[in-house]
Amino acid sequence: MFTSLENKVLKFYENQLKNDKSIKNIIDVFIENYSRPDKKYNRRNDEDMLLFQYGVYDWGKGKNLEIDFVRQLAKKDKIMQVYISLKVPYQEEMANIESFEEWFNSENTEITLEEWKQKIEKMPVLKNTESKNYSVEIWKENAE
Repeated sequence: MFTSLENKVLKFYENQLKNDKSIKNIIDVFIENYSRPDKKYNRRNDEDMLLFQYGVYDWGKGKNLEIDFVRQLAKKDKIMQVYISLKVPYQEEMANIESFEEWFNSENTEITLEEWKQKIEKMPVLKNTESKNYSVEIWKENAE
């Protein structure tokens, strides 16, 4: 059902983040990749969107702060998501962090991609994470 776009996105993230996993570079790579639209995905129909989300979660291996940059590609009820995930080991100062999500679709928004990027860059959760020891995972999933 899907084209090879999600694999291209995955490889682009992996190549561009191989040597620099700083938060600034992650955001730049995430935005740069989306700036190259694919003709097969109509953004007016929410087929190609971005998601920035974070929260403190325990997926069975202990709590972590997880910060996700997600490109979502959808066609006829099939949804594929490509992630850049930051995982920060839990610390007590994270106890009050509430889950957050912010979607972006360049065709259905009143702000530009650059304005959305600036909004994300200013998030306190990212500012506080810059100095922490975090790991980066790049992966994709079928999110139907």
